[in-house]
Amino acid sequence: MPPLDCAPTISQRSSVAPLAGQTVLVVVDAPNGATPFADARRADHAAEVIAEPARWGDSLLLCWVILPADVRLMLRVGERTTWPTLLFDVWHAVIARGSLPRLGEGSNRDDLPGTRSYVLGRDDDLLAIANHVLRQPVRAGLAKDLDDYRWWGAPWRRRPDPG
Repeated sequence: MPPLDCAPTISQRSSVAPLAGQTVLVVVDAPNGATPFADARRADHAAEVIAEPARWGDSLLLCWVILPADVRLMLRVGERTTWPTLLFDVWHAVIARGSLPRLGEGSNRDDLPGTRSYVLGRDDDLLAIANHVLRQPVRAGLAKDLDDYRWWGAPWRRRPDPG
């Protein structure tokens, strides 16, 4: 995979809910500068939950990476999935075992703390954006190469055999 020296351009950054078939980049940040996923047990659990295909219904998880203070995912929204439900599922997957604050009284699926989403448009280079997401651990100095990092996934990219 060629290194990306700078972030690819995302043509449409919007709070508008994506439609079926659109691709969205979701970032869930830990509150107050916390680094819950620096704890390998929390990161492992979150990775198991995120990588579970049934979690996403008819939406397609294109790639994901867990960093010490945030989680980034790229998804293609399914035909039968509503955006508030999908966003809540992303958020809920990331709070794995209390890693991030849970919904409090009076909270709803449209008010999820620390969650940002970007609808990606037709002019966006989805592969470049996905590679940029996956290279975050290398850029952050957490690994020399993505294959040396544990907490990522992309169905279109194979991990090397551990042996």
